[in-house]
Amino acid sequence: MKKDDLLEHALHMYRSGCMVTKIAEECGINRRTAHRWIKEAGAKRSDYEEAKQARYEEIKRKAQEKATKEEQLKEYVLNMAWDVMTNCLPTMGVRTVNDFDKLDRMIRRAIDTTNQWGSIG
Repeated sequence: MKKDDLLEHALHMYRSGCMVTKIAEECGINRRTAHRWIKEAGAKRSDYEEAKQARYEEIKRKAQEKATKEEQLKEYVLNMAWDVMTNCLPTMGVRTVNDFDKLDRMIRRAIDTTNQWGSIG
């Protein structure tokens, strides 16, 4: 992994709440290096929380634009699943095919549940 990619990954992990020791281990760097990168970037854990809250509000807003409750629910669940995949995956410890399989099954269960809820009403 290039240094820029490694730095972004380390900062993402930090903002996601990971401990510096775990970040250093995951990135294959010294703990002091991780601390230095975080300090130089001016990264704060609150940055991530604010960005996450803004993403969730946007997902909610888009879902509310749909015509029916079923469409709203599907929009919300699918977009939340996508958000988890794209923003949380690097910190979830998904490293093997089995890990991806577990994640895939979890998402499919969520989609099936959403479809069942839609057929109830």
